[in-house]
Amino acid sequence: MTCDEARAELIGFQLAVLDDPRRGELERHLTACPACVAELLSLKRDVERPAPPPASLRASVRQAVAREMGLVARPPPWWERPLAFGLGLAAVVVALTTVQLVATGQPRAPVGLGRGGAP
Repeated sequence: MTCDEARAELIGFQLAVLDDPRRGELERHLTACPACVAELLSLKRDVERPAPPPASLRASVRQAVAREMGLVARPPPWWERPLAFGLGLAAVVVALTTVQLVATGQPRAPVGLGRGGAP
């Protein structure tokens, strides 16, 4: 078997799909040819190396771990945020002022039910 024939069979050898006679020939060639062994090892590394995960997955896992370990500050509660606290306080003041104005205003008769006769 020549080196060119051996290189053509290396993928089948790595995936264990060669029939026995061809496999035997290739094994005998590999025992005597260091160049083909090096090529087989290179092919083996390429086939068996897992693909790296996408960068977005790695980043999200890192963020989740950092949050879990307390390395990332969580957003403060709404009452610790000045704008949210200010808006809440303003709503309370408006509500209290409205209640005060309604409670202290002059009572009036409903429209159409005034004193002195029919409308």
